Amino acid sequence: MATPQEKLADALEALHQLQEKGKIAIRSEDLGRPQRELLLKHGFLRSVMKGWYIASPPESAQGESGIWFTAYWSFCAQYLADRFGDDWSLTPELSLALQTGNRTVPHQLLVRAEKAGNKATGLLLGTSLFDTRAALPEASDLVVQDGLRLFSIPAALIAASPGYFDANRIDARAALGTIRDASELLERLLEKGQSVVAGRLAGAFRNIGRGRIADDILKTMDRAGY
Repeated sequence: MATPQEKLADALEALHQLQEKGKIAIRSEDLGRPQRELLLKHGFLRSVMKGWYIASPPESAQGESGIWFTAYWSFCAQYLADRFGDDWSLTPELSLALQTGNRTVPHQLLVRAEKAGNKATGLLLGTSLFDTRAALPEASDLVVQDGLRLFSIPAALIAASPGYFDANRIDARAALGTIRDASELLERLLEKGQSVVAGRLAGAFRNIGRGRIADDILKTMDRAGY
């Protein structure tokens, strides 16, 4: 019969093999029940939600945020892929934040999905995930970054809420600064006749000193009859 130390060693080896495969979001079925219970007991696993775990150094305190915030984005990417396959994305606002280097962990992660349940799921340390049925980016407007499904920057700038530019000025300026030419936006704006959005974006570009792009947007929309 294996000793307790040998059982723990076997459980740690199973956990190590999962980590070698890049597993951050660990499901109950990824480990045998005795292994899982041993790892939880000794602090090598931490429960994120029912049936889902992350690896944790045993010396870390239960309330320590570093472990969770380090694993957060990878955990969410793997959990959402397991739950929704390819039929999900983050919001335009989060898409802009992540693509401009802002990886701040939100209090609540907003997720769009075709099969969303329109409900919140509690995670560690007061964070949560809310999945809602809302439009996903077109295939041509989809960007996958570290497993996270995002709106491209041009599509996200168009789809972002009206208050985004005031509430997230640093991210907005960084995102606007990646646009080299008005043509990156105009096809989408013209296709759906989004004259109000076009005016908002023209104002935003003028605000950051990109007057040429602002003028091109306005002139082209005007010529198209908007």
